[in-house]
Amino acid sequence: MKILVVSDSHGEKSSMLRALEVESPDMIIHLGDYIKDCNIIYTNYPDLSIRSVRGNGDYFSAGNDTEEFIVYGKRFFITHGHLFDVKSTMNSIIKAGEHRGVDFVLFGHTHKPYHVKSGSITYINPGAIGSREKTYAVLECKNGEIFCQLKSV
Repeated sequence: MKILVVSDSHGEKSSMLRALEVESPDMIIHLGDYIKDCNIIYTNYPDLSIRSVRGNGDYFSAGNDTEEFIVYGKRFFITHGHLFDVKSTMNSIIKAGEHRGVDFVLFGHTHKPYHVKSGSITYINPGAIGSREKTYAVLECKNGEIFCQLKSV
């Protein structure tokens, strides 16, 4: 299974679509800031599983600020990151992951790619698909493990 993780699309739908074409994922996770950009994915890829959370730029969008779910036996916590002050410190998001007992914490907001394993939790920020760098993350499930690659379009 392959999961495409994007954040901060900021209306840059063409970059998301290019990443989808290149990666051919089974699921996409959008970590906020213009989750309405997912509408083009619903239209062009109606069978693709999509998870999303609101960011600080999604004032009037429906949806949750955080989500928790299980994929291939691994627990995920997703959020945009602004509610955890990730631009200043990782302390709050680390505590949130530990408190929830998850395996993966996915967040955006900083526009900077980040991939660190701390203890039993892997923290991933795909960067910003809507920035000049157009970065994203790919998670691949192989032999019961999930591996991450940070990429750009």
